[in-house]
Amino acid sequence: MLGAPEIAFPRVNALSFWFTFVALLIVYQSFFIGGGPGSSWTFYPPLRVEGQPEVSLDVIILGLHTVGIGSLLGAINFMVTTQNMRSVAVTLDQATGSLLFLLFDRNFNTSFYDTKNGGNPLLYQHLFWFFGHPEVYVIILPVFGIISESVLFLTDKDRLFGQASITFASIWIAVLGGLSGIVLRAASLDVVLHDTYYVVAHFHYTLSLGAVYGIFCGFCLWLPYIYGVSFDGLLIIAVFFVFLLVTNMTFFLMHFAGIQGMPRKVLDYPDCYSMFQ
Repeated sequence: MLGAPEIAFPRVNALSFWFTFVALLIVYQSFFIGGGPGSSWTFYPPLRVEGQPEVSLDVIILGLHTVGIGSLLGAINFMVTTQNMRSVAVTLDQATGSLLFLLFDRNFNTSFYDTKNGGNPLLYQHLFWFFGHPEVYVIILPVFGIISESVLFLTDKDRLFGQASITFASIWIAVLGGLSGIVLRAASLDVVLHDTYYVVAHFHYTLSLGAVYGIFCGFCLWLPYIYGVSFDGLLIIAVFFVFLLVTNMTFFLMHFAGIQGMPRKVLDYPDCYSMFQ
C-alpha cells in the first residue's frame, strides 16, 4: 500500500512478534497460579487492588507490559516505514502508565487509586479509556477490510451458504449491535441502561461477534488460496449454524437482563435477575 518493498526494520518486526508470543504465554500461565485472575478485561480498582491479593493478576500485568513492548516496537517500525519509505500524528500509549500505577498500588503501597489515602479510582478509568476507546476501533477496522474484500469476491456468486453465509451473518450481527446502541443515545434511557448488561450485549454484538465472524470469514476466503486446500462445504455450513445459534443464545438474552436492571461488573446478583443467566 505504501509502495515500499519491505518495512524499515525487518528484524525489529520479528522481535515485536516474539514479544507478543511470549506475552501470550505469560498471560496463559497466570491461570495456573493461585486461584487464577478473577477480573474483567478493564481491571477496575478498587476490586483489583484490594479484592484480589493473588499474584496471578500481577502476572497478567507483566504479560500486558510485554505485549506493550512488542506493540511499541511494531509501531515505531511502521511509523519509520510510513515516514521514510512511502512512494508518495500518533500519541503515546496510555495503558502502560495506568497498569504501572495499578501494579504499584498492589505491591508497593502507593495510593494512586486508593480512596482511603487520597487516591481516585476514576483516574484509572480515564487513563484506561484513553487507550481502550480507540483500541476497540483498531480491532474492528481490519474486519471491515475482510468483509469488504469478501463481499467484492462473492458478488458474482450465487451460493447461499459457506463463506457467503458467514460474510452476511457478520454484517447482520454488526447492524444489530449498532441498532441496539442507538437506544443508548437517548439521555433518559441511558440513565436507566448505563452500566447494565444491555451495554454488555450491545458492544459484544458490535465488536466481539462482528470481529469473530469476520475472522472466520477471512479464514474461509483466503486459507484455500494460501495452503491450496479446500474446505468441506457441509462442515462450513454446520460450523456456521452452530456458531450463530450459540453466540446469539449467549449474548442476545443479555439485552433483556439489562432491561431488567441487572448491573455489570458485580460479584453476585439477586435471584430476580437469574432468569436470563
